Amino acid sequence: MKSKLVFNSVPNTWEEFLPLGNGRLGAMVKAGVSNEIYQLNEEGIWSGGPQNRMNPDTLKNIEKIRNLVKSGNVLEAQALGFQSLSGTSFNERVYHPAGDFKIDFFDKENSGIECGFPLEHKTCENAKATYKSVLDLDDAFTEITYQNDKNVSFYDKNIIIVKNPRKCEAEISKALYGENIGKLKIIGITGTKGKTTTSKILAECVAHMGVKCVCIGTLGVEYYEEKSRIFLRGKSENTTPSAPFIYKGLEEAYKDG
Repeated sequence: MKSKLVFNSVPNTWEEFLPLGNGRLGAMVKAGVSNEIYQLNEEGIWSGGPQNRMNPDTLKNIEKIRNLVKSGNVLEAQALGFQSLSGTSFNERVYHPAGDFKIDFFDKENSGIECGFPLEHKTCENAKATYKSVLDLDDAFTEITYQNDKNVSFYDKNIIIVKNPRKCEAEISKALYGENIGKLKIIGITGTKGKTTTSKILAECVAHMGVKCVCIGTLGVEYYEEKSRIFLRGKSENTTPSAPFIYKGLEEAYKDG
């Protein structure tokens, strides 16, 4: 038996929107009779720029924490660990939406458009009365059905499908963070083994020449200046970082000078 959520009225509040996604890309769907809104998000879109959240108390307390654990004082070790091992700055970065994708279905038979966007059609009473939206939790899609005043049925099935997700992700990332990327000199390193080592050596060579640079890879976004690494932004989850991670890292590096 499939798990489904069924709604018999057009959603009015955010809690009534229908969620879709694959864990990395997602959308909240507000499905109306004549229009729809997709509130899009992607896991790599966060607010703010690089920040160093290394806790200065970690080094001086790490041995004390280990000794507490060894002696059986686990709760005391936990409390001290929470204070001295947690990242500094209480204000962590905020998860941001990618934007709203708005669709209006033009119908010459509708009784007129009121105003605003999404376009508020003067929907016939039969469409409102027969409206039904379904969220299929097993197969991850939504269905919207209704009938107009001539008893003509309308059916809409929403599902997030991207033929080339990597290319699509790169294009979205470029639109969000690619304003200044063309002003940077970029060197790409590919291969099976040695990319991280090669890129770090190259970054240090460039820094020794007195040129600021960043190295983006497995270790994250590393800033090099005055012959040494000066800053590291959050570690990448993948050996090859995602497009949002790379584009955002380059854009922030440009703005940091």
